Amino acid sequence: MPTLGPELAPAITAHSAAGVGEMAQALTRTFDRPVSLTIGEPQPFDPANSPPEFVGPGLGLALTIGDTGAAVVFAETPGILPAWYANPDPTGQSKLTTLAQELGMLLLPDDFMPDGFEAARVSDLKLALQSAGLSAGCSLLPLKLAADQTASTAWLIWPLPQVKNLLAPPPDQPQS
Repeated sequence: MPTLGPELAPAITAHSAAGVGEMAQALTRTFDRPVSLTIGEPQPFDPANSPPEFVGPGLGLALTIGDTGAAVVFAETPGILPAWYANPDPTGQSKLTTLAQELGMLLLPDDFMPDGFEAARVSDLKLALQSAGLSAGCSLLPLKLAADQTASTAWLIWPLPQVKNLLAPPPDQPQS
């Protein structure tokens, strides 16, 4: 299997752009509101200048690919994320997990089909991403979202060598 690395940015961007309509439909179904989506330009992660969306709580989607993986993170933006996402009932959790699966297939090329999908609210996106292995060797792809009069940016991040830690609560904090 090829390695999920930053050199795949052009292929991931092209694959994502091809599935933008299907991703918007998946987001609309999951978030219970019409969501539009555009794909931005990939960029290397700069630890000194992380995106403002990484500050605070949000929705994390962990996409496991063998021993590594990728993540999609959404800042807790009212008007984009539904209120129920923070404490979903079984139906809501199923919707979030299905979203992770759909986005995994639509964002990543076929050679990198995720074999694991998880979704949950995290209390601090930056700490969660650090636990997953976010470093200067990672790539970021902005996913620009709009719903009604609200805009936000979600991020596809790869490779994350400890992606399985993304949704784990910090050792001194219970899971929210």
